[in-house]
Amino acid sequence: MKRRGIAIILSAALMLSLLGCGGGNSSSSTVSASGGASKATSSQAMSKAESKASAQDSGKLGNYTAVIESARLSKDYEDKKVMLVKYKFTNNSDKSISFASALIGKAFQDGVQLENAVVDSSTDKKYNIDNYMKEIKKGASLEVECPYKLSNTKSKVEVELTEIISMSDEKLTKTFDISKLK
Repeated sequence: MKRRGIAIILSAALMLSLLGCGGGNSSSSTVSASGGASKATSSQAMSKAESKASAQDSGKLGNYTAVIESARLSKDYEDKKVMLVKYKFTNNSDKSISFASALIGKAFQDGVQLENAVVDSSTDKKYNIDNYMKEIKKGASLEVECPYKLSNTKSKVEVELTEIISMSDEKLTKTFDISKLK
């Protein structure tokens, strides 16, 4: 039992050290709308990201294809405003997998990451929490909504979607203007 505990701790430490790698070099990858990756220097990647921000909301992330489709406003279980982001997830791998096991979405407002929210599906009839954990087979697609707590109702929200485990900097992004959401 003692060996098993040590093995788990060492595995976790190895995983954390691998996740921390990769941030120190001067090149990064960006995903184009067609899903291809290209190498560029940091300044080139930033200018490409700024000029093609709307084109980066869909593409290939590892063995998966994803789209940041839309967003809408709702309320969480504490009656506070949240933004629900709708993703379309397609599994291109040989194994069945869920959105929750393959990709991770993050939302930022004023440069600060928003917390994940808890939405009660009895008060928001459109919200389907089940799709988040539902596994799909190769070639299948599923729409998934993820809720984020808003820090205010005025600032734009930038959403990023990446693979959970990846040695790549590839990500999809889309910015939402809260004032235009319903």
